[in-house]
Amino acid sequence: FLAPDQVLTRLEFQIVVRSAMALDAVFAILNALMIMSGHSSHALEWTPLGDDCEASYTASGSQCLKCAGIPKPSNPSCRMVGGLDLNPLGDEDCKSIAAGTFASCDSVAAANREACKGVVAACSSGDCNVVSIWKSPSCHTDVSAAYKYCYFHSCQDSFLDSPDLDGHCDEAVGCQGTFYSLARRGSLPTLPPPAPTPAPNGWKPLGDDCE
Repeated sequence: FLAPDQVLTRLEFQIVVRSAMALDAVFAILNALMIMSGHSSHALEWTPLGDDCEASYTASGSQCLKCAGIPKPSNPSCRMVGGLDLNPLGDEDCKSIAAGTFASCDSVAAANREACKGVVAACSSGDCNVVSIWKSPSCHTDVSAAYKYCYFHSCQDSFLDSPDLDGHCDEAVGCQGTFYSLARRGSLPTLPPPAPTPAPNGWKPLGDDCE
């Protein structure tokens, strides 16, 4: 840092300017790396897979929801990575596990903590592009209201283009699934080119760069 009354020579001023430009380039690269790792508001978003959930009622008259379901196990273009009950956590936590950013496995029930850590490790490579989440309120009354099972899948683009889910939404009976599914697709932003290095002594190149 400079003292308020310090006067720079021309050479010192050029060094300061070049250093500032180099720092700007470093920060731009770090920001791009954060985007590529999914730690930015521009990271890929989850979108619904299959039909929307439909309103229904339990035998006692309480409103519940029936959804499109999970990928059919028989479909070879979609591979299950794992699954677990995240009780007492919620839907957003299921998405965080699929994104490989979840860090609270100690918050789930003790019996599910090791499974949680295993799925987080498996999804951290970016393979989990489909997550299926237990829909609440559920039409099933034989589980706790806090029950929140999640399945994690690695699916090909062909599956995302034509989802093959087990909820029977395409049949006359209508959606019967207890899970809804979300997908992430596309590619992450590519790293932008680094800022050009300023030429010494204030000279600037004319025309295109040499090839």
